[in-house]
Amino acid sequence: MKNMQKSIWAKIICFAIVVMTFNFTSIAQNQTTNNQEWKLIKTKKKGEGWHLYKSKVAGSKFREFKVVGKINCSMQKAQTNSMKLFVDSTAYITKKGKSLGWFKVFKHTEDEIELYSFMKGGFLVKDRDVVVRYRTFEDSTGNALGVKWHQIDKEGYEATDEIIRMPVDKGNWRFEKIDSKSCMAEMTFQFQPGGNPPAWMINTVSKSVIPHELEHLRELCK
Repeated sequence: MKNMQKSIWAKIICFAIVVMTFNFTSIAQNQTTNNQEWKLIKTKKKGEGWHLYKSKVAGSKFREFKVVGKINCSMQKAQTNSMKLFVDSTAYITKKGKSLGWFKVFKHTEDEIELYSFMKGGFLVKDRDVVVRYRTFEDSTGNALGVKWHQIDKEGYEATDEIIRMPVDKGNWRFEKIDSKSCMAEMTFQFQPGGNPPAWMINTVSKSVIPHELEHLRELCK
């Protein structure tokens, strides 16, 4: 339980320092994008389980990955707890207590978060940063809630030559109501860490960690 309470970001950060790239971000899509071609690549049947998909990204070697699974709580509670993941300071600390970076929150309300995220590099690895806005949403039917986010520009936090600015950091969680005590969660993500990391490496790490983000949220919602 203790390990599950750490955001999945920490695992990505640790890996990135070793392999000369960094960052995880999630994007989840509304079901209105069902015309996108998704390929099922893995299913976990044990326990609550989940389904993992991948999709091509136009003009890029990076892939999108999507995980879908049930969460045993209301969609309102799932939405609230998903917002907590974005301001989880433990994501920037290793299990041994080493700092991996930091973030600064510009705005934090029930429905919106804006923050600057700085990630330390390592040997031969440049630091990376990004400014992101997170906003909650409700679909027109009232049967689904979620959180959308994307990178933004912020005065005073412009990109510099010393730090690699992540060009893409966008996404969303979507929670569709099953009943008053459960919902179906969908998280899809795509990101570009900047620089020239091998796409195969980023894709491999991404598809490995995205299911853990769903499982982490499940723990928060218990």
